[in-house]
Order: sequence, then C-alpha cells, then structure tokens
Amino acid sequence: MEAEMSQMVISATLFEVNVPEYKQLKACRREMAMIKNVWDHITIVHSTFDNWNSTPWRQINIELMDQECKKFSKELRVLDKETRAWDAYNGVENTVKNMMTSLRAVGELQNPSIRDRHWTQLMQATGVSHSLLVSALIKNDNTRPCNVLRHVTARYKSSFYYYYY
Repeated sequence: MEAEMSQMVISATLFEVNVPEYKQLKACRREMAMIKNVWDHITIVHSTFDNWNSTPWRQINIELMDQECKKFSKELRVLDKETRAWDAYNGVENTVKNMMTSLRAVGELQNPSIRDRHWTQLMQATGVSHSLLVSALIKNDNTRPCNVLRHVTARYKSSFYYYYY
C-alpha cells in the first residue's frame, strides 16, 4: 500500500495533478505506531516480572520493585488515550496493578514480626496449607515469589491484613 501511494504521488506530480491525502493510510500508520508502543510496554512489563519471579524469596527488594511498577504505571498513562480502550492496554495495566498489590502483601509476609499465630490465622483464612507456604518461606531460601503469589493473591489481601494488624 505504501509503495502504491508513493507511486501515485510521483505520477500526480508528474502530471501536475493534486495529490490525494490518503487519510486512511495516515490513520493506519498512527494506529500501528500506537499498537507497537503498547506491545513494547507489554513485553517490557512481562519480561521484568518474569525476571523478578526467578529471584529467590530472601533476595527480593520490594521497594525497588514497587518503584519499577509505579514507573510502568506512569508510562502506561502517558500512552495515547485511544489505547486505553484496547484489551491489550487494559491487560497490561491490570497486570501492573495486581503486581503492586501483591508486592505489598509480599512485603508484609517478609516482615520478621510475623509470628506463627499470624501464619496459622492466615492459612485458615486462605485455605492454604501451613507446610506449603511457611516451610517454603522460612526454611527454604530458594522459594520464588511466583510460588508464593500463586497461593497468596490479591483476593486474600484483606484476610492477611485483618489477621496481621
């Protein structure tokens, strides 16, 4: 299409005819640039989160991860407003929001002031077995955040804060 358009422009100038504007083609170019921008952000967010999920539990830096999530959120808000109606945009935005919520919960789970009674109450509220989480978190330095977040998700956050605070 681009080649045809450039050929038409050359022919139109050759015969001194008005050159058409090709509004649809310009709109298509603009949308393709927006799509590429959204997918670039999706790729960056997912690759960053995958990298974080390979970090051992004891080495997680919640503050740094939270700052990175806030940066992602700001970058997404800067994108063209038309993209906000797209499922791809909404999906990556929800992914970032969920990660921010989960990071707060993970930060609290790493808190050394959590006692066994807190863990017991949390496990009862969420239905997750004690041995699955507590043993993994306390005794195993190789536990990955993705394993923990799979069990303690945002839907349990209110239960956690109720029992912890």
